[in-house]
Amino acid sequence: DSNLVWANCPVQQFPAVKVGKSIEDLLFGLNTEAGTTLVLVTHDMDLADRTQRVIRLRGGEIISDMPGTQTEVAT
Repeated sequence: DSNLVWANCPVQQFPAVKVGKSIEDLLFGLNTEAGTTLVLVTHDMDLADRTQRVIRLRGGEIISDMPGTQTEVAT
């Protein structure tokens, strides 16, 4: 059992929109329903905005740290 899920550009490898959406739903479902921590690395800001927190990096430095649009915390 893991309480932490790392996802590096999880949907870019799947060109079919339906497959990518299924993977997104699985990852966010694990976060919400199982209470796992999801660390998501992506260039897709629409995907990032589904998270509770967005940390942006440039050149290995944090340039912003702000809430995503998903503000509910799993209990």
